[in-house]
Amino acid sequence: MNGTWRNFFGLESVGLRLFSVYGNNEKSKGRHANIASQMIWAKESGEQFDVYDMETLRDFVHVDDVVEAFIKAMNSSVVSDVMNIGTERVHSLRDIIEAVGLKEYRLVETPIKNHVKETQADTSRARNILGFQADIDVIDCIRSKLSKD
Repeated sequence: MNGTWRNFFGLESVGLRLFSVYGNNEKSKGRHANIASQMIWAKESGEQFDVYDMETLRDFVHVDDVVEAFIKAMNSSVVSDVMNIGTERVHSLRDIIEAVGLKEYRLVETPIKNHVKETQADTSRARNILGFQADIDVIDCIRSKLSKD
């Protein structure tokens, strides 16, 4: 796949389109951290959490899987391409709330125009070209984290 930047400027690059990335050490991102992390923090602090739509579906991909994808892309012979990085599995916000065991939440109207109800990665290009396959499931990760705390 030849890109414009490669054609005009000779720039070789691989773009990785990341889906809902979550993981450890997101506190510094505050309200911009992944919603799964924010729910865990709300549970730990006993604060109420606002949810826009319980049936919103997201492809949650762990930062460790994302790092693996970047390393595979960096070490590949690909000179110009864009690939999705995710798990190809979706979980609803209801699934995340249940895994976290979040009791203090309320449904509110979304302030976001054009709220996207579902995002799911088609990672076939990354799998076929880079050999990338995400390994970490968000529900398993949440349960593991909460069992350690």
